[in-house]
Amino acid sequence: MLDQALTNTRIFFDLSELYLLSRGRLKFYGIANVVAELATAIAQGYPDVVFVIHDQTSRCFLRVTPVFDAQLGLVSLNLPGSAVPYRLQSVSPYKSLGLRAGARLLNMPLRGLNRVKALFRPCGTSPVDLRNGVFISAARPKLIAEMLPVLPEGTRLYTLLHDAIPLHDYGENPSRVKRDFRDDTAKVLHRSFHIFANSRFTLLDLQRMAQTGLLPPLPQSSITRLAHECRDATHACTIALPERPYVLGVGLTLGRKNLELVLNAQKLMVDAGQVPPVLIVAGAVRKSMLKGLSAGNYPTAAEHMVLIDSPSQSDLVHLYRNARATVVPSRLEGWGLPVGESLWHGTPVITTRLSSLPEVGGDLAVYVDPDDPKNLARVLATFSDETVYGEWKERIADGQKSLRRWATVADEMLTTVCQHQRLRIR
Repeated sequence: MLDQALTNTRIFFDLSELYLLSRGRLKFYGIANVVAELATAIAQGYPDVVFVIHDQTSRCFLRVTPVFDAQLGLVSLNLPGSAVPYRLQSVSPYKSLGLRAGARLLNMPLRGLNRVKALFRPCGTSPVDLRNGVFISAARPKLIAEMLPVLPEGTRLYTLLHDAIPLHDYGENPSRVKRDFRDDTAKVLHRSFHIFANSRFTLLDLQRMAQTGLLPPLPQSSITRLAHECRDATHACTIALPERPYVLGVGLTLGRKNLELVLNAQKLMVDAGQVPPVLIVAGAVRKSMLKGLSAGNYPTAAEHMVLIDSPSQSDLVHLYRNARATVVPSRLEGWGLPVGESLWHGTPVITTRLSSLPEVGGDLAVYVDPDDPKNLARVLATFSDETVYGEWKERIADGQKSLRRWATVADEMLTTVCQHQRLRIR
């Protein structure tokens, strides 16, 4: 554990992900969750680190003082809703001329409204000079790329990259989303002094894409694996659990997340005369998934599946702790937060050996073939055996000490920064 006082330079930690995309309320998943947890760990261990946000309208960085709400289990930027800006429209070069012109026209009144919202910022939310400092960001490349034109030249940028998944199967005619992601990631790589990869898989993925020319050469790089830790919240739970055993899928969707594997395994159990566990899918419910489920390819979904849209942190922890298992059958993950979070709360995880997932699950997870629903059906049936289930619970309990905390992740990142910049640490 490093000493708290960092001297000789100013270190800034970027919270723009929460400012520009959370709409005043932290989403409990993905990149926003990583940014929030790192901010909490840094605030508790390193009081000299300055928290900042990029303001699109004023084209500058603002100092903020985040607060942690133990009841809700989230980080707040300490800004009233009236001060949270409207997100400006992207003017991507891959949009049609009409769409680009429309985005510019729409941004004009949005900038005006945002100037009014700026009047509601609390005292202390003021422009900050980043020159000759260290700027650490875990935001998505899209946001970091937007900051680069106003990031002072002498500022050393340290970036946490979460994955390069949109660049898989790039092909000869990639979508606008893929091209934008590639361009944004390339800009970040060009400007970064150092990148942190959130897993060995992510670093190897980035290196491979740099070798093929899809991305530019990488700057200095290291692996800083994310945490298993999943924070409790004291806010009352609001959801009712099913009466029979259930398995949990957090952010599970059709396609890359492989929801279809679980649905097909449930059908095989029904066909064999077994009662499958209920599948609870928690997270943002996408229209594309609802459309896929209504197409008639998964007849058991209506009876054995429950969707819970964007549960609170209290509800999410409640779901983890009471699940028979968490299922993460993904084909590609930069890290796989639900694997670690489930283990943190002592609940078995069923996942695959693909991408980064073995890095998260280690020897505490149960691994299945992502293309074999029979394999998953057998595992689900096995978990109904109390002896087998108890053995897995005991195994996870014995391995709790190996699970990573967010404070450890923050320590590793700041240690790297201080070593590179020859900072004195008291």
